[in-house]
Amino acid sequence: PALLERRNVDVAVILGGLSPVLQPLDKCIKKPFKAKVRAQYEAWMVNGPFTYTPSGKKRVPSKEMVLRWIN
Repeated sequence: PALLERRNVDVAVILGGLSPVLQPLDKCIKKPFKAKVRAQYEAWMVNGPFTYTPSGKKRVPSKEMVLRWIN
């Protein structure tokens, strides 16, 4: 605690289940954003387009594709 005090850091304990109440950005922005990106990813997993490695494994979506989902 002395190090935290010297660095002017306050410590707070958030009880379980209170994070959504105390962190509105997680609830109002991040959660819907992640849900929409996940829906895009799941649609891609079903429909493609896919590229494969030389050993025949499906590659992850390109960065450009993920940025299109976000846009």
